[in-house]
Amino acid sequence: MGDTVRIKITQEEYESGIADCRMNLHGRVTLNKNDPPLTTQAFKLKLSSFWPNLLNWTIIPLEKGFFEFKFGSIEDMRKIWALGIVNLNYSILGFYCWTRDFKLMLKFGLD
Repeated sequence: MGDTVRIKITQEEYESGIADCRMNLHGRVTLNKNDPPLTTQAFKLKLSSFWPNLLNWTIIPLEKGFFEFKFGSIEDMRKIWALGIVNLNYSILGFYCWTRDFKLMLKFGLD
């Protein structure tokens, strides 16, 4: 429709996708002033050293320092969420509960 792309899915597919996200968290990295931005690959490598016992997780860049984390189990997701804020020596990573209506502009007042 116009300039937007729409994909039709069934209610069952939608509910299945929402259920899959119950093991996801949103996270935001706050870098120190004048630090260069991180690549997603470098960021995942850094986090892997902090989380050596987590084997099945992925990271998806969103924008403005936000990422979506997908974990292999609810237990793994809860362990990471329980950490609250992670000090990465050069930056800080905070976690937020995943929500289906996550919008940076509304939640954090970012433009």
